[in-house]
Amino acid sequence: HELKCAMASIVLDQRERIVAVNSAWTRLCGFSANEALGSSPKLLQGPKTDTREARAFAEGCRLGSASTTLTNYRKDGSPFTHRIRSR
Repeated sequence: HELKCAMASIVLDQRERIVAVNSAWTRLCGFSANEALGSSPKLLQGPKTDTREARAFAEGCRLGSASTTLTNYRKDGSPFTHRIRSR
């Protein structure tokens, strides 16, 4: 499923599995849509990811909306820091 949005974006289902990504996300993260679909966003986590902050973000999403800044990792293992938000 392809999202039409300029910012890197994903859509999760109620089980918190990726059901859609856009091309900006695939360019940023290095994973193809096929690799990401059905996976957890945790596939981006690595040694410098603040898992406590990631869990707080996920909880905020379940309650309505949330935003935070996280260090995550591309498919090639290189880190990137990004601001994420839910709607």
